[in-house]
Amino acid sequence: MAMCMSIQEVHDLLDNISTLIGGFLYDKAKESLEREREATKLSPVTSWNVLVNGLIQLSLAEKSYMSLMFLAHKSFLRKDSSARVCYEALSLEYQRVADGLTDSTLDLCLLRAYRQLLHFVRGRLTLLEFYEKLWLVGSGKMRGVSELTEQLENFASDQEANFDHPHLAALKAVVRYEVRTLLSMLRTQEQLETWQFLPALMSLNEAHTHLNKFSACVQSRETRRLLFRRASQEPELIQWLQRLRAALVATFSLYFREVLSAQSSGSEFKALCAKTAADHFARLQSFQRKMDAALVALAFDGTEEAVRGGLGYRHPEQRVPPAGQHPKPYPAVLCCSKSDVQAALWPEVVAALAEPKLELSSSRVSHAWLGPSAAQSAFFLAISDCLTLVVVFDGRRSEKDSYVTSFMLETAAALRCIKIYHSLRPGAK
Repeated sequence: MAMCMSIQEVHDLLDNISTLIGGFLYDKAKESLEREREATKLSPVTSWNVLVNGLIQLSLAEKSYMSLMFLAHKSFLRKDSSARVCYEALSLEYQRVADGLTDSTLDLCLLRAYRQLLHFVRGRLTLLEFYEKLWLVGSGKMRGVSELTEQLENFASDQEANFDHPHLAALKAVVRYEVRTLLSMLRTQEQLETWQFLPALMSLNEAHTHLNKFSACVQSRETRRLLFRRASQEPELIQWLQRLRAALVATFSLYFREVLSAQSSGSEFKALCAKTAADHFARLQSFQRKMDAALVALAFDGTEEAVRGGLGYRHPEQRVPPAGQHPKPYPAVLCCSKSDVQAALWPEVVAALAEPKLELSSSRVSHAWLGPSAAQSAFFLAISDCLTLVVVFDGRRSEKDSYVTSFMLETAAALRCIKIYHSLRPGAK
């Protein structure tokens, strides 16, 4: 390369490195940039040298980011290999150099590149914080994903509108696929928690589409051979997204078991459920039989006016009954019970759920006696604001039954994908 850099050379460098980093070929990108640095080490164009050195650091940061090592305990990392430290340093450097550029044609070209790369690394820092918040959801220090969904929607809009350099298209594509995949899955979780069949189904399909595009970036034989050495391995971030989607599919299969089972034979549907990440219904059914429980069920609170949950499809203009006037305020999402028990017990379950003194909690199992003679023991645990796990036993049973409460808490955690979020931190159990 000549000592006097041209705009075309800037564009060629950005195209090449963006394609390599966007294709997960971080080591190859680093090698290419190191050759470029050696060839131009005597160049008087300082901003060019900074660009090359910065892209080397960016390739290292991206490799760490995709391996999820940015969430590892600090003692597991050396400071200079931390993605966060690299992104923060790049943010400061890009801003410093951009502020010192002139209005020459080449500098204006470099200025746009620096500003776009600055936008990219600041976006990465935002996503680092976002994944940390998801980990907090998994560790029980933060509840729900609704607020996070809104934050990610705003971030996605900003990236689409402001990260638009034509020679960094491969980097933009990676961010788009990652963010759209995660956003679709968070929406799915929100819709599952309010028992919305069609919206959840559509969001799951969107997640599947975007995740396939994200995964396709590492599908080439060269990428797999150079980066992972094994044909079956993918970046940790993509593997984690695949696990989250699998968990959501398993929850979807449970919540909408009635409508889904009607679309295939019993044996076929059972076989399909057995292939999911977790066959929740089989687990609930096994618990009910093993413990001789009268009833194990999920109840849906349809008393909220904003809730549009239910089975099957709903026309967008179809009216929803006013609050408190739902024809069945607490329908059973699903139920495992002794024969003919549900019809007799459900009115008692509904009465207990409507009782203000029950004090439903998402972290503590509540207990109540059912019936006029308090002949049955009932345990309740809120899965979400609209869904409650219910276990009923004939006879009086201690409210401190550790096996029952542990089973219910584990079930709730699985349906909320708690372990998946907690696994974001390497080494987490």
